[in-house]
Amino acid sequence: MDPEDVPEFLDNICTQHAVTFTEQDTIRQKQALPYQSKEWDNFHTHARQSIESLHEGFKDPGTEQMELSGRRRVRGFAAAQLFITILLVNYNLRKIASFLWDEEHGTTAPTNPIMRRRDRIWDNPYTKTLARESALELQRLGKLISPLRT
Repeated sequence: MDPEDVPEFLDNICTQHAVTFTEQDTIRQKQALPYQSKEWDNFHTHARQSIESLHEGFKDPGTEQMELSGRRRVRGFAAAQLFITILLVNYNLRKIASFLWDEEHGTTAPTNPIMRRRDRIWDNPYTKTLARESALELQRLGKLISPLRT
């Protein structure tokens, strides 16, 4: 410590050699929510899922690719920290832009999603489930858009 910063009367922390902690001093008792209560569990579950989602997005091979070791080749902790910081800023800006786009334009699920033929007529050679009627019969009944569509 700088001699100018030393107080006239030293506190116990500066003079004692041992410390005693009671149960009331533990971090478990100092939390905002009671430990392992329903509220505590809800909060920590949400927080854990949020951070895991961030990790998954950050490691995604389609964007920052931080899972690949070749993507992080730099020397020194400062260079690595700068590199990671730039990639995290890029990731966050992309997420914010996506959120703002969804807020402005809204997101709607397609009303008539395109289904594969094998799912529409229950014809799947891999699971050995065959269609009850032929594709031409389904076309005639109007249940199939095109008999040639796959």
